[in-house]
Amino acid sequence: MSFNTFVAMAGLPRSGSTLFTSILNQNEKIYASSNSPLCEIMWHSFYLCNESEQAKASKTSHKTKALLTSTVDGFYDDINKEIVFDKARSWTTKENFEMLSIVFDKPKSIVLVRDIKDVVKSFIKLRIKNNIKLDIEKDLIDFDQKYHPLIMKPFLSVKNALQYDTNSLFIDYDNLIKDPQKQLDRLYDYLGVEKYIHNFTNVKNINEEDDRVYSLKNMHKIRPRVEKIQNNVKISNDLENKCNFMNDCLKKLGLYEKIN
Repeated sequence: MSFNTFVAMAGLPRSGSTLFTSILNQNEKIYASSNSPLCEIMWHSFYLCNESEQAKASKTSHKTKALLTSTVDGFYDDINKEIVFDKARSWTTKENFEMLSIVFDKPKSIVLVRDIKDVVKSFIKLRIKNNIKLDIEKDLIDFDQKYHPLIMKPFLSVKNALQYDTNSLFIDYDNLIKDPQKQLDRLYDYLGVEKYIHNFTNVKNINEEDDRVYSLKNMHKIRPRVEKIQNNVKISNDLENKCNFMNDCLKKLGLYEKIN
């Protein structure tokens, strides 16, 4: 592979992942991606090599590691950095992390988290700014759709990272905003590499996404200065109760101990 270390970046949406990758890219030894399709590409390859009718007939499961390894290598063939961070919300679901473990003996993963209520309020604020006509709380939390890609599937990914001890490093949004260098130092210690002093007053996103795809303008826009902006959006009692239930679930699984 053209890099020494691969780091899977997972976690909740609206938890500072775009800001975090933009900060990481200040380090000349690091490439941190925007939202990446690599995890999904690997999953389809894994399925075709193990579960498809043709695979079962021709018995190709022994080719899985070589296929997945070449997929990762080929995907980042144009990146000449020592450390690659690939961002996909669902990297740390149990199935995806097991797939990643086929390629890397001791895979590294970081999970960005945030109070679920703040995640929801951030989405609603973004919908209001985009003049979205639908119910601004629609599809944000639905316990009957645990694989819904907006919040529920990322939430499952965070739960799995806590449940199955993937040795992930958890980084909390509020902690990142409060003391970004401390969180970066935690990351460098986790990776076992030399620390880097970052600039938190002139952060630039060098991997901008086309947010028209998500129908939410400025969804991944970041401010140059690391700071927290007050969000006064109000949410319904029903939605707040759901947020509290999800927060309690992560707390019981030991999240607070992981982020401190």
